[in-house]
Amino acid sequence: MSRYKPMTPGHGLLAAWVPGAGRLDAPSIEAAAGHDAPWRWLHLDANSEATKAWVRHAAGDDRYVADILLAEETRPSCDATTGRIVAVLRGVNLDPNARPEDMVSVRVWLTQDRLVTAILRRVRACEDIVERLHAGTDPAPDPQRILELLNRRLADRMTPTIDSLSPELATLNQRIIDESDPVTTGELVQQRSTAIGLSRYLGPLADSTDQLAEAECEWLGDRFRASTRDTAGRFRRITEDLLALQARA
Repeated sequence: MSRYKPMTPGHGLLAAWVPGAGRLDAPSIEAAAGHDAPWRWLHLDANSEATKAWVRHAAGDDRYVADILLAEETRPSCDATTGRIVAVLRGVNLDPNARPEDMVSVRVWLTQDRLVTAILRRVRACEDIVERLHAGTDPAPDPQRILELLNRRLADRMTPTIDSLSPELATLNQRIIDESDPVTTGELVQQRSTAIGLSRYLGPLADSTDQLAEAECEWLGDRFRASTRDTAGRFRRITEDLLALQARA
C-alpha cells in the first residue's frame, strides 16, 4: 500500500492498492496502473494531466466515466450499468480556514474487480483509508470493501462538524435570552448559511448513496449493499438535523 502523497500537478497517482505487493513507491505505482496489472484500487489527483490521459484511455468508449471523474464541478450522483458504477461522493472541507459547506468531492468508478477514485482537492477520508490499509487493519480488502469504508469515513468525518453547529446556535440563543451580550444578525446569518450550504449537498448525497446500494449489478455483495444503505441513512439524518438548525436560526 502506498502512502498518500501531496497533491502535485506533475504526478497523477496518489495511492494504489495491490494485494500482496506491500508498500509501493511511485515507479511501482505507475507499473501497477497497467490494464493487466493486479491493482485493486487507484487513487488519483484529477488536476494532473497524467491522470486525465490515463482516465480517458482506461474509460475507452464509456465517455461518461471520464466526464465525471475529470469534471471541474460536480454534484452527488450515481450512474450504474451492469458492468460498472460511476458515483460522486461528498465530504466536508476540513482544511484550515476553509468553510465546511465548501464541500469536497470524491469521484468513484467501480467495477467487479477494480476501484478508481479521483479528487481535485484534499479529502481526509481518503487519507484515512490509505493509512488503514497501510496499517493492515483490513489485510485482504476488495474494491467494494474499500468503497464501503470510504463511504463510512466520509460520514464519520462529517458528524463532528454538524454536531458543533448546534452548541454554537444554543450559545447564541442563550445570549438572546440573557440580553447581556447582544447577538448580531451576521452571527445568525452565518449559522444559517452554513446549515443551508451543507444540506444543499447532503440531501442529494443521501439519495445517490441509496442508488449506489441498490445498483443493479449482480456482482455487488450483500455486505456492501447493507453498509451503503446504513451510510445513506446517516446522511439523511444529518440532513434532517441541518434543516432543524436552519429553522432555529
